[in-house]
Amino acid sequence: MGITRRQLKEMGTTAYLAQRLTKALQPIGKQGRAYEYDASDILVAISDLLRTAKLRQTTKNVLTELEVKIHNTIEVDSFTPDQELLDAMKRVSESNARFEQTARRAREVAEDYKAYKAKTGQDFSPKNNVVAFSH
Repeated sequence: MGITRRQLKEMGTTAYLAQRLTKALQPIGKQGRAYEYDASDILVAISDLLRTAKLRQTTKNVLTELEVKIHNTIEVDSFTPDQELLDAMKRVSESNARFEQTARRAREVAEDYKAYKAKTGQDFSPKNNVVAFSH
């Protein structure tokens, strides 16, 4: 399935982000005057960008939402079963995306905790039986 930069912008990215995602990709065709890029290549570009680049939280959110939309688009376009199955597939895909987003947030919190621990030398983990109180 091909996706153009314009379609990426319609899915919520900025023009710059759409260009950044597709810059290193090989077009698979043309839609009018616009190049089309393979959806799976775009998904790889999104995961690479999320993993390697320093991004603002809003950009991370946009990329995560874009990832979900592309997954949903691929699944719906790939099959022609009845509506009940399509709805079930969409729910599973959305659930998986929420899980991935939660896991990504958990990793970020763990990294923040490690950085705080390294900076202050304080360890508030349950294994140390330390309880933090705030008033």
